[in-house]
Amino acid sequence: MSVPNLSTILVGLVVFGTFGTIIFREFRRHKAGKGGCSCGCDQCPGHDLCHGGTAHSQTPGAAARPKGE
Repeated sequence: MSVPNLSTILVGLVVFGTFGTIIFREFRRHKAGKGGCSCGCDQCPGHDLCHGGTAHSQTPGAAARPKGE
């Protein structure tokens, strides 16, 4: 019993399974309130898009200036 294109079907299932797992994992992380990147989110201008809340009152580049100025 031979199925034509069996290797193509198996590779396609592996690829779709991998993408599905990645998307599902990221969806769960987002629902848990974790960001999508591995860097710190405190000074990120898009922080509120990922974590909700109110907008930052800082101007862009304020994180680079010392607090005394």
